[in-house]
Amino acid sequence: DSQTIDTGTDQLLCEIDESVATVTFKARNALSNELTPALRKILLSLETNDAVRCVVLTGAGTAFCAGGDVGSMRDTW
Repeated sequence: DSQTIDTGTDQLLCEIDESVATVTFKARNALSNELTPALRKILLSLETNDAVRCVVLTGAGTAFCAGGDVGSMRDTW
């Protein structure tokens, strides 16, 4: 009986199944100004969820995460 959690972005998926929350970066997503806050928010939410006993971070496709989005970092300087 799995439960899908809204992460606030289509770049990040979250599902809880049998007390295990799986947070999935969609294919090669870089940590951007959109993805990073969504990741922080979902992890804080999972931390306080009594139904969650374990959190697994994974990536869809051939890579976990491409790293930082240098282009979006430049815009903040």
